[in-house]
Amino acid sequence: MEEVSVEQSSTLLADYDYAVLRLAWVVHRRTRERILLCAAVELLPREVPPPPVSEESFAEISANFFVYARNLVTSSERGIAWFDDAYQGRAVRPSQSGTLPRSDDMSAPQFKTGMFAVEPGRESFVTSTSRVPFSSDWHVTPRVRHLVSDVDPFAEWHHSEKDAAKQWLKAKHHVDLLLFPEYAGSIHLIAPNPIFRELSMRIEREDSGRDAILFALTLRRNMSAEGLELILEEKRATGVCILGKFKFTDSVLRVRLAHRPGEVRQRIIDNRRGLLLDGGFAVFILGFSLETRLVSQIRRVEPGNPAEAYEVAISTGTRRADPATQAAERSARAELSRASSARRVRALAEDNQRWFRNRAGDGVKALRELIGDANETLFVCDPYFGGDDLLRVILAIANTATPVQILTSAMYLRMRRGVGTDLLERRLEEVRKAPSTNPLEVRVMMGKKPAIHDRLIVTASKTWALGSSLNNYGERGTLMLAVPDPDPVREDLLRVWESSKVFETWLVERKAAKGR
Repeated sequence: MEEVSVEQSSTLLADYDYAVLRLAWVVHRRTRERILLCAAVELLPREVPPPPVSEESFAEISANFFVYARNLVTSSERGIAWFDDAYQGRAVRPSQSGTLPRSDDMSAPQFKTGMFAVEPGRESFVTSTSRVPFSSDWHVTPRVRHLVSDVDPFAEWHHSEKDAAKQWLKAKHHVDLLLFPEYAGSIHLIAPNPIFRELSMRIEREDSGRDAILFALTLRRNMSAEGLELILEEKRATGVCILGKFKFTDSVLRVRLAHRPGEVRQRIIDNRRGLLLDGGFAVFILGFSLETRLVSQIRRVEPGNPAEAYEVAISTGTRRADPATQAAERSARAELSRASSARRVRALAEDNQRWFRNRAGDGVKALRELIGDANETLFVCDPYFGGDDLLRVILAIANTATPVQILTSAMYLRMRRGVGTDLLERRLEEVRKAPSTNPLEVRVMMGKKPAIHDRLIVTASKTWALGSSLNNYGERGTLMLAVPDPDPVREDLLRVWESSKVFETWLVERKAAKGR
């Protein structure tokens, strides 16, 4: 979650002396174009010295592409101007010597970029609680302005080239385009907190028996806590409440609590710069628990393969808890929290999880509904997919324009002693002769064991994992589960699809090998 704050541009030059222009780009070996992959203008608070000048680094990704990265130190004014120029379509390129041409030098070379949309706005920042390309750990929750490109610079790349470039950027330059692919081609203005380095907290028990939280700011050199306001919020099972709004008069603030809080979030707002820190909801530890484990013996487990042998430490455990914590666990708050959590789990499961046992009819109906609603490409991976399964899939699709891709395995087709191969060949011929047939392609995973064991159905909206093959689905206990993070799965499925053989090609080669 991110919170928006409004920034007056006049404060930027007052808060920051230097900027580091961090660049990553690709050189197309044939066209010699310099295509921007990602960039950031990192503003440095006044007490932070600029980093030493670094050399340009690069990696040869393939016969087509080189990826480069470079950091340039400039003034905050020049860095902000470069960012604004990039938004207008002029992303000036540094020279080979590492100098940055003037903003008004219209003859200066430029990076190739897409068109940019600014987020959140030209005079605003978003205080980010998620990772930003090129950001460092000390930034904590930096204020950021994003320029998001309408063009993916990796769009025409092979997936292996794409992966290699993204892995290099992540390892060498803190740019995680694997986790944040939407930032490919983007530019970011990063404005770390200019007032304080960190906020530390601790719980204190007063003589009266009430709890208090002590907040302490580590201010940057020559900076003051004047104008800073703390907003303290608590999340409970039934909603969110404000514990209070408090102004800092110096770097230390004591807040007395009316009750023991659950999950607490602290935000610090500056009356000129907006939101400087969003701590996120976290649980304050007000009690303690201690667990001891006494190892009495070692159990050695030796499976059939000696290389898989391992040892397990057998132990007994005791647990001692603070009485206040035990009482809290029995409180109304804890009970409401457990009930709320259970409802969230059930609501999530209704759309993403189905269980069938002795319910073949319900299982088949669920599969038909899933397949029948597909309007974009339908992808079915089942290493035991056979000829009759083809009819189950094709006949269930309502939209005859939906392309269908089927991934089966040579292991299964050979295992049926020719029956699997012949039956699939006949069914394919029947389907393709029928009127209004969906575009269809079948590929075969090679090898004695297929690259993928699980059964999966991929639609535009979700990727479903099936506990068993399509034939006799639902007769025995089996699960239909929506994959929580489908993108890595889909990418690997695409790799296997591209490396598998078209069924007709595989069939010709098989018949030739058998002398038919």
